[in-house]
Amino acid sequence: MEVAILIFQILILILLGSISYKLLPAYRNKKGENLATKEDIEEITIKIESVKAVFERDKIKFNSVYQKKVQVITEIHSKFHNCIMSLTTFLRMRFQPTTDPYIPDSEKILVDFADYLIKNKIYLDSPLYDSIYNLFREMSDIVQELVYLKPFNYLGDSYVAKWNEIQQKINTIFFKYEPIEKEFRNIVSGED
Repeated sequence: MEVAILIFQILILILLGSISYKLLPAYRNKKGENLATKEDIEEITIKIESVKAVFERDKIKFNSVYQKKVQVITEIHSKFHNCIMSLTTFLRMRFQPTTDPYIPDSEKILVDFADYLIKNKIYLDSPLYDSIYNLFREMSDIVQELVYLKPFNYLGDSYVAKWNEIQQKINTIFFKYEPIEKEFRNIVSGED
């Protein structure tokens, strides 16, 4: 009877050995695939989180640059209108004597405008900057003409004609500024 138990035990061991010989590699392979998949998922998750972090950083950076651009555009717009108002007042004062105590310092206002424009050039696209700078140059030329606009430099009606010519140049600047102002509004509203 002991021999029968021994043979039975040997048969059970052989049966278990053959089952484990066939099933164990499949189990190990499946376990390896699961582990590899888990590692792949962890790696992909790390990459996704890294991309998200870069995206968020760039988004914050973009928003701060965009806000600065809007601030610069708003300030340029304000300074441009100050220049035009200064030129118009200066022109009016050259043509009509006035008791108005406000005498604009058009040259100082233009220099302030130019300084601001040049310091903040990086926030403007090149064509936009060029357009604004060209208008600045035209306004500078008008200031020079206004400085020399004195009645004794002209004979008769030529003074009035020169005054009208300068007024027309100021009006032309307004028309040239309209597309720039439209582009400013598009940028500020986010349509850029």
